[in-house]
Amino acid sequence: AGETKFAACYLATRVLLVLLYARAYRHVREACATIVIYLAGTTAGATLWALSLPLHGTGRYLLWTAGILVEAAAPLVATRFGGNVPLHLDHLPERFSYSSSWCWANRSPPS
Repeated sequence: AGETKFAACYLATRVLLVLLYARAYRHVREACATIVIYLAGTTAGATLWALSLPLHGTGRYLLWTAGILVEAAAPLVATRFGGNVPLHLDHLPERFSYSSSWCWANRSPPS
């Protein structure tokens, strides 16, 4: 139950981020090429988190990992294909630290 609540709350933050990227896309024309990449990565990641909600165990954790990796790839893709908007490396750790620390803290003990 706690893991489902965690996933649902994390998914809610991703949905809010998708909405913010969509808003930025409409209003910051000079960064549209970059925003589209972040929007796609966040949407794909959120989809994977949504698909994890009915699952339990390994399947859920694999989808969480895939979602985080997809989102982590977006800044790298945006650096190559996103136009002239620079990558700010100082922001990357904060984007993923909450979910990775929770997963680490709640891992199963070795058998």
